[in-house]
Parts: sequence; C-alpha cells; structure tokens
Amino acid sequence: MWSSDVDLQHRFLRLGEVHFQQGDTHARLYRVECGPLCHYMHSEYGRHEIIEFVFPGDIIGFGPLQTHVSTARAVTATEMSYVTANQFRCALENDGQLAARAAAAADWEFDRLRSRTVNTARKRSPAWRLASLLLVLSHLNATEVREPVVVHDMIQSGFVTERLGITDTQASQALDELQRLRLIAAEDAGLRIIDLDRLKRFADSAETG
Repeated sequence: MWSSDVDLQHRFLRLGEVHFQQGDTHARLYRVECGPLCHYMHSEYGRHEIIEFVFPGDIIGFGPLQTHVSTARAVTATEMSYVTANQFRCALENDGQLAARAAAAADWEFDRLRSRTVNTARKRSPAWRLASLLLVLSHLNATEVREPVVVHDMIQSGFVTERLGITDTQASQALDELQRLRLIAAEDAGLRIIDLDRLKRFADSAETG
C-alpha cells in the first residue's frame, strides 16, 4: 500500500504527494526507484519554474543550504530508497551527471539565497548577510569534501560585495564584527569559522541593522 510514511530505508509517495517543499530542512537523501518526481521552484510571480524531472536511478534531496528552496512532487506513485552520506560521496566521485546536478543545485540555491538576501537588505545588517554567505560556502565545502570551516581567500575580494549588494566599507565592518564576536578568524588560507554552531545561531537571529 502506498503511503508517505518514512522508515529507515524507504519512502513511498502517492500521485501528487510532496516529498519536500520550500522551507523544509535538508534531511535524508533518497534514490528514486520507481516513478518520477517533478522538482520545481515557486517564482516571485506565483508561477512554477521546473528545475528538472527526477527519474529512477537519480538521487534527490541534496543542496548546500540548510533548508530547501524548492519543491519535489511525485508525478506518479513513487518509491525511493535512503542514500547514506558515504554512498552519496562515492556516487559523486563516479557519476559525472550527478556531480553536474550537485554543482547546478549549488548555483541556483546560492542565487536564490542572494536574491532573498538582497531583497531584505534594508532589514538585515551586513554582518548577518555575511554570516549567511559564510554558511553557504561552508556547506559547499562539505559537499565538495573540503574542510567546511575554512573559506578561502575569494571571500576577501569583491566577491562579497557583488554577491551581497554591500559596499567595501560595509563588508570590512561586517568582517570586523564577526571577528570581534569570535565567530571567524583571518588566516593565510582565507577565513576560518571558529564556531559553526554559533555562526548558525547568529545567521538565524532576527537582528536588524
């Protein structure tokens, strides 16, 4: 019998049932075994922007952000099997198509974060926006099997101002604030996140500036 119950190994979805949606926390990864899913985003104009159709053999649920910015919905009755982090890493190393999908996911999730950040520029401080950017880059590092707490020196360039829509002065002040709070530290390789959990709490805060 088809149901949405999740056990340790499998998930079953009925026709039209949502696997995850915007705002859900990134949790388990699954491989589609039977039945495709439609993976899409809601545009600011209320339309659906289809990202891809996910077919049997494809893995779904990955991305660099802590929460999903998209929705995956079953096109037919669908069965999926749980994929561990180690299995996903091995698959990334051996499946060029999956690696391309993972890179694309990082791109459009990052673009969505940038758009959301720019739209809230008057409500959020440059330090908050920089903290959010560092968390994204940390997740990208982890996805690419690099040290997640070290963000290389591209963060020191115009990359920050371009992505977050802030001035050089604001970027410098934001760096100073996060260092003063002992959330990050400068080193030869770039920036080191001293306390990832505290940085997450800072980025989740509702402080304005």
